[in-house]
Order: sequence, then structure tokens, then C-alpha cells
Amino acid sequence: MEHDFKAKAKYSTKFIELDNLSWENIFNIPIALKCDNKLKELQFKILHRIFPVKYFLFKIKQVDSPKCFFCDIYDETLEHLFANCMLVKTFWLQLLEIWNVFKGSAFLICNKDIFLGFDLLDSSKTCALNLLMLYGMRYIVKCRFEKSLWIYRCF
Repeated sequence: MEHDFKAKAKYSTKFIELDNLSWENIFNIPIALKCDNKLKELQFKILHRIFPVKYFLFKIKQVDSPKCFFCDIYDETLEHLFANCMLVKTFWLQLLEIWNVFKGSAFLICNKDIFLGFDLLDSSKTCALNLLMLYGMRYIVKCRFEKSLWIYRCF
């Protein structure tokens, strides 16, 4: 598929070890999870790197600053918004800590897992984790657009 190659090329500069990934599985995560269309749209935009971040919006003069809404220190790129911002890292770590306590596991995530998800063939836990990642990203987007910092009870 043509879109598989484009997405792989875009992410190959960001993550190591993409050769052993099943791009068909990655694109099918929202379908396999039977999630709502808003989550599918968000995953599509992130996967194809077309989600509107402030770094790009600043370039086309749609916002006054390219700085991240959450930290206001670094430019808001896709990687910064969803994975590298210290406030977002804290969000993912606390969310994963709650997951590990309830599931009795010691699961760790990396940026690749946030953006590309977990292999659906591994176990039923990965389906739930993929859904958690998608809802987590949607919550980050919601907080960003509502200009509010997160409250974990609301997530």
C-alpha cells in the first residue's frame, strides 16, 4: 500500500527498529479496537503527521507563537505535544503507573508505542493499552484546545 510507505518513511527518522513492524496492524488498530470515529481520525492525523501543531501553525501565521501550550518552553511539534513535553511525560507515567497497579504488571512505554501503538497479536492487554493510548492522546488534545491542564480524575 502506498500510504504504508509514506508513514514508514516519515517515522523512520524518528524511531529506530521500524523494519520489524507490521504497518498493516498499525493502520488497523482503531478498526480492531472498534473505537469511535473521533479516535480513528485522531490516530490517522497523528500517524500521517498531519495533526495541526503550533510549530506548523506558526509557520503559516495562524498562531502568535510556536511554543507548547503546556510548558511554554519548547516548540510544539508532534513529538513534543504527545511525548516529549515534561508535563505530557508525567501524564503518561502516571497513567501507566495506574495501569500497572490495576493489572499487576510492569509495563513500560516509549515514544514509538505512543505514536504507533502496540502489536495487536501480542495479547488482549495490548488491545486495552492501545485504546488507553488513543484516549490519552485525545485527552491531551482536549486539554490543549480547552486551554486547561489535566485532572486525572476526569480522564
